[in-house]
Amino acid sequence: MKWIVLAACAVAVTAVGCTAGDSSPDAGVSNCDRSLPQKLTRDTTLLAKCSPYSVERPLTVDGFTLTIEPGVEVRFFAGAQLEAGVRVPGKVIARGTREKPISLKGSPWNGVALGMGAAGSVLENVSIEDAGSVERPALSIGASDVTLKNVRVVNAKRTALSARVDAPLKTISGLELTGDPAELVHLDVSTAGVFSTGATLPPDAVIWLHGGLTTDVTLTDIATWRVPQTLNVDAPEGKTASLTLKEGVRLELGERAALEFGYTRGPATFRARGTREKPAIITRYGDDPMNTPSNGLRFFGGARAPEIDWLVVEYAGALERPAVFFNGSRGLGRVTNSVFRHMKSGAICIEAAQERFVAFDGNTFEDIEGTVLRAPLELAHNISPKNSFPPASRIEIFGSASRDTTLTNLWMPYFVSGALTANAGLTLERGTTLLFDDAGTLNVSAGKLTARDATFAKAKTGWRGIEIAGTTTVKLENVTIAGVDDWALSMAPTVSGSVKKLNVKGAKKGVRSCAKKVKRDAVTPAWSCE
Repeated sequence: MKWIVLAACAVAVTAVGCTAGDSSPDAGVSNCDRSLPQKLTRDTTLLAKCSPYSVERPLTVDGFTLTIEPGVEVRFFAGAQLEAGVRVPGKVIARGTREKPISLKGSPWNGVALGMGAAGSVLENVSIEDAGSVERPALSIGASDVTLKNVRVVNAKRTALSARVDAPLKTISGLELTGDPAELVHLDVSTAGVFSTGATLPPDAVIWLHGGLTTDVTLTDIATWRVPQTLNVDAPEGKTASLTLKEGVRLELGERAALEFGYTRGPATFRARGTREKPAIITRYGDDPMNTPSNGLRFFGGARAPEIDWLVVEYAGALERPAVFFNGSRGLGRVTNSVFRHMKSGAICIEAAQERFVAFDGNTFEDIEGTVLRAPLELAHNISPKNSFPPASRIEIFGSASRDTTLTNLWMPYFVSGALTANAGLTLERGTTLLFDDAGTLNVSAGKLTARDATFAKAKTGWRGIEIAGTTTVKLENVTIAGVDDWALSMAPTVSGSVKKLNVKGAKKGVRSCAKKVKRDAVTPAWSCE
């Protein structure tokens, strides 16, 4: 009769242990069913007194909760795994203690999979050992409402953790991972911030980032970060999104991958906060990075002005795309103390932006093919001469300016593409040189044109000269105009100001002006009013 009662109890309670009415201290242990079924049919608790348990086939927790007591050890046979919430909601509550951790082990076994329906799951003081395969991570998570505290994933076959969720995990702290360093962690980028502060990894570990970013994330130098495909940073309506790189961060992009900000909505912000000793780095992973570069940094209409200090950008800019590209961003922000190097398609290109640079200072450009900086006239304002450009490098300006603009002497010429138009004050600092292409011209129709010890000349075979109209005031002193195919300088009768020591060289025609309010002195060749 006692045998019949024991059998009935074993059927009624899954993987908990039966006492059959025996009140002796060891009765529960001696009568535990330590072999777990393939699928739970009720809420189940694994008891410490029944440990160790064994799992011969994949154990599925769908529709129920599996609770594991402190000190429990579960041994998995080859090919077995623990999965919860993969098809329908189900969760695992495994709360060990530091004194009595929970151990999930086997060799080889497929690890733990917490699917999209595993919200509310908790792994605390848990060790997952010798798990995973080439295809399966040792621990995979598909729900954001998951807590990982003091979890050790030890000796994973390949990937220790994969968390592909579109929101940050609820809690990550005390996480320790080992496995194949090159494939150790795969994360949705939204989880990267909380992961940065809550995990310990080997020094050569790589964290792969996937998906898009719709929240604020800060990366630290916990490991090397890799982005295989373009990462879009864009905020949902009414919110913000940002990516911040702290000192020492190394972020590696795949071929043609980019960091894109504000392409759809915005606001989206990029910050790089390196230091002299530990700059942040954006580079390219893989073979032959110079010929297979990434697409670098790209800022669109929803992008806020970036904050970049002590950043290295290298092996970026592909298919005639520069390494850093602005097109309609809310501002150019601050770019200081940074290095741009090993680029075949130019360094920085600005098509449009609402606001100018707050600062562009102390930057170094090395091994750049193409233009180091291309910008509309108005956005080339007041660039610091303390930037370091390689010999024979090229800065290109184009378009117009409707705000007062100053071109600083960068100790290298500005190349002008097409017509340059100033509808406000334009000042060339002493020693500044502008070289115009064959279609190039400078038109000033308002404000003031000021140039001293400056040169306007051809870049190729000729250009179309300077034309000053409206009520513009001119102040030209010791200026050279060379290589013009037509009139070197034309001024409307309404122009005022002064022209002193003007030297015209290699122009088909000299100066055309009937402006009586312009004082002139030492102008070569003679002044003509036609």
